[in-house]
Amino acid sequence: MVHVVYYVHGAGATASLLPGQREPGEAIPSKIICLLASGGLDCRYEGPACWMPSQQTVQGLYSHWVTDDIVAMARPSSHIIKKYSIIEQFQWLNIKSIINMLSPGEHAHCGPPLEPDTGFTYFLQTFMETGNFGVSSVVGMMDGVKVIAYGMKEGKVAVHCLAGLERTGVGILWYDNMVLSP
Repeated sequence: MVHVVYYVHGAGATASLLPGQREPGEAIPSKIICLLASGGLDCRYEGPACWMPSQQTVQGLYSHWVTDDIVAMARPSSHIIKKYSIIEQFQWLNIKSIINMLSPGEHAHCGPPLEPDTGFTYFLQTFMETGNFGVSSVVGMMDGVKVIAYGMKEGKVAVHCLAGLERTGVGILWYDNMVLSP
């Protein structure tokens, strides 16, 4: 069984702003942020065009092993999942859990449009259609670490946010520091 998990980014988190200071998304529209930061509709993380095969542990996705059992990767999309047989690759790689570090609707202007009523570029249920998959909901990074630890008992784990870099790395780092190196 492959578990598809999403972590709600920012749940329970607080931030201090200076008087008159606004959140980045309030001052600059998210569409502009996505365009400036990663290319908007042509986001380099939304497919394999910008990456050498050696940068694609999972072909079709910017991805790499960060441990023997954890793949950090860019988010998949319905198109990429189908075109590059991502589910079959996960099975071949013995990846049993997919941990989505994005919030629904986040990075809506990067790459392909979000799937209707999901807030993501793929339907979480796509990974359940074979009968070997499940979906869990996780709130908070600590719960994310628990899910990674559980997934590791089942087999290898793939963790993603938009690009498979920042939030993905933080989640893996927390797992590494709290579970592997307590």
